[in-house]
Amino acid sequence: MDKKELRIGNKVTVKTHDSFRRICFTVASLSDRDHDTIGLRVVDSEIYRNVRPSYIIPISLNEQILLKAGFQEVNPRRGTQKAFKFKGVRIEMSNSGNFYYKGNPKPYVHKIQNLVYELTDQELEINL
Repeated sequence: MDKKELRIGNKVTVKTHDSFRRICFTVASLSDRDHDTIGLRVVDSEIYRNVRPSYIIPISLNEQILLKAGFQEVNPRRGTQKAFKFKGVRIEMSNSGNFYYKGNPKPYVHKIQNLVYELTDQELEINL
């Protein structure tokens, strides 16, 4: 994953030898002096570790995550299966199950977090 895509507070997971065990991490630091790692902490825990960006995996967006984050389902437009809205940000789900903002794909949790922050200047809190 490209370190430039992440902000402090983004939710991600990490590659491990046990691919069945997925732990949600929160990006805790993005140090400029150490370009090889990103500081992560386990959600709701004091566990903290530095991880190389190549080990970070984005969390795929789904309907349940949007609802947990406070999005509410609204009437879909023609050509979309569902639509969700949060503080004026409208995310549409296509018939194939992909998520979009104004026609641009937003398939991952961190991308929605960044979008909401960019448009509203408020953090999108998600308990995963």
